[in-house]
Amino acid sequence: QERRETVKQNIQDRRAELKQKFEDRKAELEARREELKTRFAAKREAFKEKLQALRDKRKQKITERVDERLANVNQRRTDHFNKVLEKLNDILERIQAKADELEAAGQDTSALAAAITAASNAISTAQTAVSDQAAKDSAATITIETALKGAVGAAFKQLQTDLGTARDAVKAAKEAVR
Repeated sequence: QERRETVKQNIQDRRAELKQKFEDRKAELEARREELKTRFAAKREAFKEKLQALRDKRKQKITERVDERLANVNQRRTDHFNKVLEKLNDILERIQAKADELEAAGQDTSALAAAITAASNAISTAQTAVSDQAAKDSAATITIETALKGAVGAAFKQLQTDLGTARDAVKAAKEAVR
């Protein structure tokens, strides 16, 4: 009975430690995200100033609308990725709890512990990739008015590539948890 209580306490301590580690990592990423958002805002202002320099008002409005759409897509996708990563972390916590129970029952859980560590690292890596993507600026580089179509197209293509990289990181985390 006493051994069972100590094992239960160890399980609770481990669970609290994992939760604290995740919360610390999340706070660190939020701070980094806020810093990058301020940098992003400065870049956005520079983009708007260059946009005002365009003579053709129709092109100006279209470029601004496309830029807002790119930012909106980036925000939605990174929010979705963050939700997926939170769910994966919850699943991993439940797996860790089950592993602790099995260990308390006297079973060998070393392979499971290694898999849990690998999955935790994959989630961390994916979280970093997603937070980096969330902070990226997808604004087109405006140089001359005649090259505007190419610049907007390049910005769209770059956003697609970046979101694909973040998606692949989330997929890898999902597979590691599986």
